[in-house]
Amino acid sequence: MWHQIIAAPILCASNVCIHALGTYANLLWILRALKQRNSVALSRALWIMLRLVLVLLFLHALEVAVWAQFYVW
Repeated sequence: MWHQIIAAPILCASNVCIHALGTYANLLWILRALKQRNSVALSRALWIMLRLVLVLLFLHALEVAVWAQFYVW
């Protein structure tokens, strides 16, 4: 039981780190892309939003995999 009590905060912290670092890296990319041009065309804006959503979905899948591995353990 103590193993689970010790592992739970580590598991939560790892998920927070995965999400925070992934989101931070993605937002940096978006800011760089927006600074390149004063005005953003609709197609470029849609691509930026699509990439944001896809990266967030990937990050969530990675977090689910971490939780699943914890449950297997």
